[in-house]
Amino acid sequence: MVDNICIIGCGNIGFKHLESILKFKKKLNIIIVEKNSDRQKKIINSLNNSFRYSHSIKFYKYIKFSLLNFKLLIVSTNSDTRKDILCNFFTKKNSAETILLEKILAPNLSNLNKIVEIINNRKIKSYVNCARRMYKSYQVLKKMIGKRKILQFNVKGSNWGLASNSIHMLDLFGYLYGNFSNVKSSHDLKKIYPSKRRRFYELRGKIKIIINNSSTITMEDLINKKNKFEIEIVGKNFKYTVKEFENKVIYNDKVKNLINKVHLFDVPFQSSLTSELLYKKIKLTSLYESYKYHKILIKLFDSYFKMFKKNNTNYLIT
Repeated sequence: MVDNICIIGCGNIGFKHLESILKFKKKLNIIIVEKNSDRQKKIINSLNNSFRYSHSIKFYKYIKFSLLNFKLLIVSTNSDTRKDILCNFFTKKNSAETILLEKILAPNLSNLNKIVEIINNRKIKSYVNCARRMYKSYQVLKKMIGKRKILQFNVKGSNWGLASNSIHMLDLFGYLYGNFSNVKSSHDLKKIYPSKRRRFYELRGKIKIIINNSSTITMEDLINKKNKFEIEIVGKNFKYTVKEFENKVIYNDKVKNLINKVHLFDVPFQSSLTSELLYKKIKLTSLYESYKYHKILIKLFDSYFKMFKKNNTNYLIT
């Protein structure tokens, strides 16, 4: 029996998911929902010119198919349409074994809660594409830290997309730290400005989150011509500094007798990660864990947008 795969939204990230799936050896029926005709043509041309595959691929502008069972559903659209897309998909009595959702899950708490409700009612295994916990370099770091407590988790950089990418950093902290419940958050946001996607916003400034009254997450996006970016993971007797853009991590760990020890930090391509879902090697964040992280950030962003937009929280982050 041939498995069905569905990708809804095949922009830059959606196409990377497709690239990964095309590497799967077993034949698949792939349905791509992409309403942009020019994007469809671009995908078809790229497939014809660059890929060899035995899979069946069909394109739709909208979700017109029904009563289909999918091994994997990938929803890679903008955050503002995701709730309606899931409603439409399941209204047509389609089903899915596994769902992969892009971040940010939703533009507000109402949509976020509805997405979780839709999926929870169907008891579907669901994951959010915060992929850093799939990086071998971060898996090694987690083993190095072990059960020791992270006291400071500092993200410093410029032009790295504080609003749209802070969910990746909070997810990474959760992966390295473990379960937490007591959260306090504050912000010193300096500027709101249009993102590269039309109708969407980005933020500049600082976010601070205190975990269990003892560990602090600080995420800061400053104005700088150079796109610098680094992550500091600090404990009582260790400090690991990750410089992803430079593909290196610096170990300082008294327990392990490491002083300014530089190691290669490998950042894998998305196109090498998605197919692991088909092999059931799933290491991504579950929807229910990510829901906790999303709530923290959406509430924090709400507090800023209410101030900036005079109690109007109708804003979009992707």
